[in-house]
Amino acid sequence: MSPLRGSLPFASIILMNPKLGACLIVVGMLAIGLLLVMVASWFSDEDRTSRLLRKGSCVPIKAAKTGVVKIAGELRLIGDPLRSPLSGRACAIYDVLVEEGFDSESPGHTLVPLERKAIDFLLVDATGAARVRTDCKLQLVILRDKWHWDQSGDEPSPHLEALLQRHNLRRGKSYKEGVFEPGEQIVVVGQAQFEDDPDPSAASGYRDRPRRLVIGPVRGTLYLGTMRSEALSGSSTARA
Repeated sequence: MSPLRGSLPFASIILMNPKLGACLIVVGMLAIGLLLVMVASWFSDEDRTSRLLRKGSCVPIKAAKTGVVKIAGELRLIGDPLRSPLSGRACAIYDVLVEEGFDSESPGHTLVPLERKAIDFLLVDATGAARVRTDCKLQLVILRDKWHWDQSGDEPSPHLEALLQRHNLRRGKSYKEGVFEPGEQIVVVGQAQFEDDPDPSAASGYRDRPRRLVIGPVRGTLYLGTMRSEALSGSSTARA
């Protein structure tokens, strides 16, 4: 005799035990929610960028040729730095998120982009230097390591006060900030071209005009990541 013969259908068991049915519904909803989060993460801009930056090996700056390349090196400033709004750090790029609705009137916990600024900078490896252009769309993998809750009773810093005024924001919100700082290791995927190097010592001979590598956008977008980020730290992507 089949062991299944005479057993109750699954639907009947659920009907006879409403608590079990409710538990199964909750578990199913949680599983669907987790799946949606995983799918959203896989297709997010930052995750796509981190996968791109982890692919393949970097080309030494001196060996780079015109075309799409991946290089890595130490970030060095060309001129005066930017100052990040929350921490006042000297940097070449900063990115600030605000926790939308984080106040008593409209509670919420969704981080949304607030402000990003960037200036051109140099990447330097053991073979040479390259200028990285930032006058384009940037896809970043960045470590947002500064969290600030602007409590209404606290005196805001001058940098934060300026940020609030620029965006006409009320006090009492929460912010996250990430930066690309001088001295940290950055990996870039972009379009390589060459320009006259303003440093005459870069020439290989007295008759040569020194040339410098410039990394710009690929079809309008430049891809950059800091090796301090969790997505890229510990990987071999910065090693040529």
